[in-house]
Order: sequence, then structure tokens, then C-alpha cells
Amino acid sequence: SFQRIRSVQLLPNGALRVADPGARRVWAFAPDGRPEGPVGREGAGPGEYREPYSVATIAETLAVLDPGNVRIGLFTARGSWAGQLPAPPITGGPIVRLYRPPGPRIYLYALVPGTPRPDRAFIGYASGRPPDTLLLPPNENSSAGITCEGSDHGLRFFATPYAAGPFAIPGPDNTLLVGHTDQERLLLTSAQGDT
Repeated sequence: SFQRIRSVQLLPNGALRVADPGARRVWAFAPDGRPEGPVGREGAGPGEYREPYSVATIAETLAVLDPGNVRIGLFTARGSWAGQLPAPPITGGPIVRLYRPPGPRIYLYALVPGTPRPDRAFIGYASGRPPDTLLLPPNENSSAGITCEGSDHGLRFFATPYAAGPFAIPGPDNTLLVGHTDQERLLLTSAQGDT
């Protein structure tokens, strides 16, 4: 049974993958809804995860965001281990997940170090390509939530319910969709910041 579903990915063939960090499992379901069992297992080695936070696909590969092992685990369509990508050590609210806009990339929310207050960004991953970065515009670089650093030096984000605030998500073709929860408009911006 499910304990805490956090992410669901519909595959092109109609199959489902469900990330359940409460049960520490990624569940596989056939296109007809039949359970196929878990993808991977709990642990820290190849084909394992400690906290399956989010799932998405890169081409035919299933990506599993695993903050517990500070990585994105990669699995083939049949559930075999296919490698890993680095991930920032952050957990928290619904913004910390894998994003799957139209196109060949998935994105992961991250903080870019090197400034007194780190810049917020999305790191983009595509099959066979180096990662790229989409920085959030400076005026959208604040949050209606609270950020805390844990004893493990990981960052945790907590939302402030019902507060108006900015949001941004990756869009198609390496763009950002930027908005504010108390406005009825979205801006589509390029990686260079052009609207």
C-alpha cells in the first residue's frame, strides 16, 4: 500500500511510475493498471535509493531524484540500473522535484553557491548532454516560504500557506515560465532573460 505519494510519471506506453518516499519505493504499473512491483530497492548502491522524492523520464530512461544519496538514479525501461547524475543536497516543499517540460530535458530545482545569498536556479539534464542552468530572474529570487539548513548541511524548504508569492517552472525549449500567485499572467522568458 502507498504511504506518501510525492510524484507520478506517465510513460509514453501508458505505464506509470510512482515515487512513494514514505514506503521508500518507486512502484511500477503496467499500461492496464496491473502492479509490476518496485523499480530498484532501498539502499545506497547501484540500483538503490534512500528517499525516492520524484520521478521523470529522459528519453527512455527513468530518473529518480534521491536526496538521501544526493543523486538522480537512472533506470532503464525494464528497471535495470543505468547510472546516476549529481543532485544538490536539498529537500523540502513541492518545488524540490524533477520537472519534465516538453523537450529533451528534465530539470531539478537548485541553489547556486558563491554569493552571500545563493541564486535559485533549475539544473537541466538531457541524455548525452552536459547539464545546463536556468537562473531565476532576480526579482523572482525571493520566496514566500522559509529555508532552513539542517544538521546534515542540507537545505530544507517550508511553504507559507496562502501567502502570495513568486513562482517559476521550466518551460519548453530551455525557457522559464514565471508568475506570481496574486496575478493572472505568466511570463515566458529565455535562458538569457528575454521575455
